[in-house]
Amino acid sequence: RLSADSEVVSSHDGDFGRVSGQSLIISEAHWRDLAKLDIGGAQPPMRLTGVLALAAGRAGVLVDVKTKELDLAAAVMDCIVAANAIGSTVIGMRSLQQVRLVRERDERAQCLGFVPDCDDIPRFFDAGAQIVRAWEDDIDHPAVIQALKDGRRVWATAGRRSVGEAPGFITPERLAHLQEMGFE
Repeated sequence: RLSADSEVVSSHDGDFGRVSGQSLIISEAHWRDLAKLDIGGAQPPMRLTGVLALAAGRAGVLVDVKTKELDLAAAVMDCIVAANAIGSTVIGMRSLQQVRLVRERDERAQCLGFVPDCDDIPRFFDAGAQIVRAWEDDIDHPAVIQALKDGRRVWATAGRRSVGEAPGFITPERLAHLQEMGFE
């Protein structure tokens, strides 16, 4: 998320109400105010630069650009380049324009397309995404099957939304089925 003073803040939600009890909207707040929040265990929120520094040499990072905003995608890319984290960071984007922007800035960027509809899968690959994400409900969609047949990288998010399952819920049998199909 991008703060009012253009800091990239690491947060799933657009505000910190769920984790801090204070509904400070990130896009309307300055970093100096966000940094005063306690999001649990006396821990303040983190900027993306801090997350990348903490992960450096230890773990890969998946950055989910939660909106279609181009300025946020550009700011995320600036942080990743500055941290020399291109090789260890996957950037999840929600629009073709974001994918193109990031790939134009650095062709080494690892782009994950959070496709709004499975019919968009070929367009995300054409725009430069190396990976697309499909929900478990969509694993039999023709575009998903074709991508797998073409040797493309497809990540599946477990959990069947159609029956109200939470993201991440899966049984061992369903996980084995995804693996057999070629999902990562």
